[in-house]
Formats: sequence, C-alpha cells, structure tokens
Amino acid sequence: MVFCFPVRHRAASFAHRAFTLIELLVVISIIALLMGLLLPALGQARETSRMIKCLSNMRMMSIASVNYAFDFEGDLPGVGFSEGGEALSAQGSWLFTLSSYIDTPLLYRCPSDDSPYFDVPAPTNNRLRRISYALPFTLGHAPGYEPFRNVDNVLRPVKTIFSVELVEGTTTSDSNGFASADHVHPENWVGAIIGDPGDDLVSRQVEIEQHQGTANYAFLDGHAESLTRSETIENVGGSVPRWRTNLYWPQVSR
Repeated sequence: MVFCFPVRHRAASFAHRAFTLIELLVVISIIALLMGLLLPALGQARETSRMIKCLSNMRMMSIASVNYAFDFEGDLPGVGFSEGGEALSAQGSWLFTLSSYIDTPLLYRCPSDDSPYFDVPAPTNNRLRRISYALPFTLGHAPGYEPFRNVDNVLRPVKTIFSVELVEGTTTSDSNGFASADHVHPENWVGAIIGDPGDDLVSRQVEIEQHQGTANYAFLDGHAESLTRSETIENVGGSVPRWRTNLYWPQVSR
C-alpha cells in the first residue's frame, strides 16, 4: 500500500524595500560631490591638451623660422601681414610665409583663443583678427633694431622670443587695436615692472595668461616654452631700464 502525504510548498518571497527620502538625498549628494571634484579636473585636462597643441604649433613656427633664416643668409621674415604696402591678407602674413618651410601645417588659431574678432572686425581699426600669434617689432623693424632682422646679430637666439600669443581683446575693447595686429612693441615696455602702471603695456598686447596662468612663446633657436609673465620680461625699476629678465630685446635676451 502506498501512502501519499500532502507536500506543502513554501513560496519564496522577496521583499523589495524602496529608498527612503534621506537615503536618496545622501546618494544625490555623493554624486554631486563627485561631479564637483571631477569636472574641474576634466576642464583642466582639456585646457592642458589645448596648451600642448598650441605649444607644439609654436615650436613648429620656431623651427620654420630657423629654416627660413638658413635659406636667406640669416634674415628673418617680416612681422606684418604684407610687405610693400600690399593689402592685408592671411596669404601675406609671416605665418603663411613660414608654412612652406615646415612639413607640419601651421595653425593660425590657438585652440584656447576665444577672441570675438575672428568673426567681427575690431572697433579700433575695423580689421578682422587673422591669427592668434604675433612677432616682436624688435626683430629688425623698430628704429635702432634693424640689424636684428638677421638672426646672426642676435646675442642669444635660445633666449630671444620669436613669437607670442596675441592679446584676444573683448567685445567692448580691442586693447588699442592689438587684438587684430600682426606684431607687438616690446621697445615701448620700458616700464614693465609687475604691478606698475607701465606693466599694462605688456598685457594690452600679449595674452599673458592664456593657458592656466602662462602663455606659450616660440624662440629663435627652434624651441618653444610655456612661461609666466615674469619669466619673459621684468624691469627692476629706476629711471634707466634695468632688466631682471627680458626675452624680447635681441641685445639683452637674459
């Protein structure tokens, strides 16, 4: 005889407990905190990438200038967008001239350059901004500096700036026309003491804090550096300029 006993099945139950309001707020707070920590780091990483791209571009400019000088018995290209009074154009610029002296295409705009004048003319001179970079007028074009258009007459090419990042300007001011200029005027920066009114002449022409408090500079020997303002030019004071550092003047370059 077979006895059958009833089998009682116990259904498994899974309790699903919802988050309480406090738990949910804690999770949201943690996510917000992590985002607050990560976003600045990501922004800094992006800016570092832009700085490196710009620095590489300026190094290529420097190498191209050395190649150009080699072909022209030491002479450097002109600082302007054109020679002999021709119409201003990108094709007349020193950057276009150097492009045929380097295999890598030279960028006309720094990735961090947000100047409005690439799209609308600058109010002072009604000109568009063509490139992010400019050459010092002291490389053979300022009165008394004519010999320094030839690199062989420059005391220390490794310490002499060939190209800077041009001031961007703003929608309300174009920095006295330099936002759409092709060169800068270090010969006028005799009062370039940090914190002194004369120091403003530098920041009106050069974007001295383009990359996290520094800017990129190309030099006459084929290299480029990212430097602070005080590492490029600083007057120690006095009625006669005495330079603690001056990387713009070919006869100083220290």
